[in-house]
Amino acid sequence: MGTNFRISVSSCFCYFMFVSSTLHNVQRTNPCSPNPCLNSGLCSANGSSAFSCQCLLGFQGARCEKAVCPCKNGVCQTDSHGSKKCYCAQGYGGQLCEINLDECASSPCRNGATCIDQVNGYRCQCRERTFGSHCEVRRNDIEKCIADCSGGVCWQNESRVHNVSWGYGENICNTQHSCFGGQNDSDANYYDAFLDVQMHPLQIQVGDILNFTTDYSVAPKVDGMIPHIVPVDVLNSSNAFLTCNESDGIPLAKIPKSSILVGSETLKPGIQYFISNIDAVFRCEFGLRLNVSVKYNKCKQNTSESALCSHRGSCYTNFSLPAFRCKCCGGFRGEFCEKIDYCFSKPCKNGAECKNVEGATTGEKHVCLCSAGFEGRDCSIVKDLCASSPCRNEAKCFSKNNDFTCECPKGYTGKMCEMNFDECTPNPCENGASCVDGINTFQCKCLPGFTGMTDLFNHSLSILKCY
Repeated sequence: MGTNFRISVSSCFCYFMFVSSTLHNVQRTNPCSPNPCLNSGLCSANGSSAFSCQCLLGFQGARCEKAVCPCKNGVCQTDSHGSKKCYCAQGYGGQLCEINLDECASSPCRNGATCIDQVNGYRCQCRERTFGSHCEVRRNDIEKCIADCSGGVCWQNESRVHNVSWGYGENICNTQHSCFGGQNDSDANYYDAFLDVQMHPLQIQVGDILNFTTDYSVAPKVDGMIPHIVPVDVLNSSNAFLTCNESDGIPLAKIPKSSILVGSETLKPGIQYFISNIDAVFRCEFGLRLNVSVKYNKCKQNTSESALCSHRGSCYTNFSLPAFRCKCCGGFRGEFCEKIDYCFSKPCKNGAECKNVEGATTGEKHVCLCSAGFEGRDCSIVKDLCASSPCRNEAKCFSKNNDFTCECPKGYTGKMCEMNFDECTPNPCENGASCVDGINTFQCKCLPGFTGMTDLFNHSLSILKCY
């Protein structure tokens, strides 16, 4: 029995040695223990001796030993500190430019439109009766705008007869504003400037007719009148108008009449002056004179077109314009409102200036000229003004909205810490000594008979102050 016990112990001991040796060989032949991959790479064994490394982003090589800048949608550059950084293409963000930015996040579409995100852009799907790049233009607003001629007159497709009551009734004016309107109302002197009393000036279109009659203040007292026209080509015609010199005018009738029609054969384009001395009381010198502006239509690109201002504006004139011209509605521009105003929706942010782009080959319709401190297609990205290392003398830079600040080391001052602070102002030296400025220190050159040391501002260097 004792013999069997010895055999069992010996057998167990041999078995233990065999297992221990086997485990040791397994551990020794595992190529991933310890991990041969650097920079936290993931090791995979390929047999008893070979391995492969799966590298994290930013590293490559057989053992992930090489640092790289894996920009997916941008370029890699080295910054001022020697570190690699990804500079993303427009429309992308993230540390490695791997994120397609959602341009719809700011809800750029108007009037209930649906925003569809795209790479470096978006598209607005407009609802009915709205259009424009941001669906910012409403058809109702355009229709209202075309019919609005406040402050002037709109072109009419048919000729009109303008009834002019000749006399001192409601048709008299005597200031720049009451005669010619308020296009310059912001100028008080223009608004209140007095003129010689006259009948209210008219703006008419080529082909219109004037019907001169006597008004209620004149008709009961006279049998009629004979207005005179002073043609615009007469020398000093405006002076003849102001001085009421009928000898420079052409009579429109041989005898006084209560109603006189003046047609297109007389009303030539330009300013036509009319004057008339009805009798000793109702005289031209007292205000019975009229100037009429006859104007062409310049609201069509060619005469074969029927659409005025491309149906995107009103064909309009006022006394400051020589002809009927297009006044474009919001969202359109151009001489005939034929162009889309891509700046109308105010796509530029943070006070940037928007400009329409003409004939761009890149597909850009507008550009944003960013204010200081902003960048990006719509100037919505806050620019890191510290990226260019503006601070001098090893000062720390802190970027702020539209600006930056520099934390200056001792001895320096200024916006960018570019100036050595003058420790000699005011002169700290005593008894007539001269001061020599240094970096965060100064020295005193004592006159004969003076000396002395002191510790100024807790400096570690003792300063000679000559006391």
